[in-house]
Amino acid sequence: MHGVVHIYSTNKWMMHVWRTKLPLKIRIFLWQVVNDKIQSAEQLRKRNWPGAIECKLCGQPETTDHILFCCAVAQFCWCV
Repeated sequence: MHGVVHIYSTNKWMMHVWRTKLPLKIRIFLWQVVNDKIQSAEQLRKRNWPGAIECKLCGQPETTDHILFCCAVAQFCWCV
């Protein structure tokens, strides 16, 4: 049941995003983040991509969460 509640709250949040006056490219980017569709190494690996799964900057596994929040470079960018 917890998963259904999460999906409902995510969909409700995204409905608010789609109705805002943000540029379309920002709304699409947010949709990609929420649905884990950013082309990270983890996502590309699911499509049989032969490349390395590690982040080129820090060596940790490259996921959407890592790209946006966990990588030292991302953390630096958020602080600036």
